[in-house]
Amino acid sequence: MSSALTVQQFSFGLEYIRGHFGSNTALATQQATHNLYRTNREPLVDHILRHLDLTGNESVLDLGCGNGFVLRDVVSRLRAGGRAVAVDISPAMLELAQQNVTVCWVPLEFVEGRAESLPQYADGEFDRIMANFIFHYIEEPDLVCAQIKRLLAPGGRALVSIEARNSMSEMYRMHFAAMEKVGFPAEFIERLPQGR
Repeated sequence: MSSALTVQQFSFGLEYIRGHFGSNTALATQQATHNLYRTNREPLVDHILRHLDLTGNESVLDLGCGNGFVLRDVVSRLRAGGRAVAVDISPAMLELAQQNVTVCWVPLEFVEGRAESLPQYADGEFDRIMANFIFHYIEEPDLVCAQIKRLLAPGGRALVSIEARNSMSEMYRMHFAAMEKVGFPAEFIERLPQGR
């Protein structure tokens, strides 16, 4: 009889993601932690808005809208001719996003779906596409990148945000130590993003 500990491969499957984001606790904690430990002096929402370079009449797709933390500031800047679609895999997050987006002057659609497959939207349908903090939950990032490319209008802008080890070194030191303690495989931790 062997007493060796066997570590199973960890997977961010659909059920894990829906459970993890079944309430605002995990995401709100993550957002507060990012704000506390970030080394970038510019707040995340300001950084995203600056790079989206909105004029007000764009069609915007938010992949993985979460609780609407970024979406609410984006849609408040859209005007006549603009439109927004918020996609998330978690019904609970979509409900929170609907509650958090209180100022909107344009059509806004909330869609339960996966960023890997959005056949209901036409090629080039969106002027701006943002995917904030979803790539570390996606098993096939190439599919998401292909969707972003397909859905983005010629001359449009796509913005992908991730936090990486060097952007909040103290927070990540604690985070990775905790992951090791609870049994995440070392090769999984090493695969996480290295740069912002």
